[in-house]
Amino acid sequence: MKAHEVIEFGRKNWGQTAAYARGLIVRDMDRGVLQNGRHRYKSKEYKADKARSFEPGRPKELAGKSLNTFTRSVNLILTGETKNRIRPEGKKNQGVIVYERADIIRDNERRGYIITTLNAANKEKTRKFLDRIVTRKIKQYESKPVKIKTIG
Repeated sequence: MKAHEVIEFGRKNWGQTAAYARGLIVRDMDRGVLQNGRHRYKSKEYKADKARSFEPGRPKELAGKSLNTFTRSVNLILTGETKNRIRPEGKKNQGVIVYERADIIRDNERRGYIITTLNAANKEKTRKFLDRIVTRKIKQYESKPVKIKTIG
């Protein structure tokens, strides 16, 4: 490895970064945190209805019971279809998160539920993730002996 390769990112590194950012978005969706900094707290009607879920084909013993243990805010994952169709990709010089259900994402953004960008906290965590990749590359570069050729 040469010195200039320490700060170069390839497809693999950008793919790892995109996968990390996707994980942060999905975690926030589960906790009801939007990417524009707002929270989706439970309404009185939601609490009064005991958070009955819309999940057809659910076992009888779980009917009306929430599978989510985080109860402070409304879960944005709902059926999980949108969450499952967020796909990270590593390109040559960037990491991309592909949202395959664009119509649902667009409708949610009209309502103010933004999940397509990273909020400030997630940007900072992603930057630290990139720092860890660079640190790993620096350690790899420093571990190899340097050969100095003498003239003469």
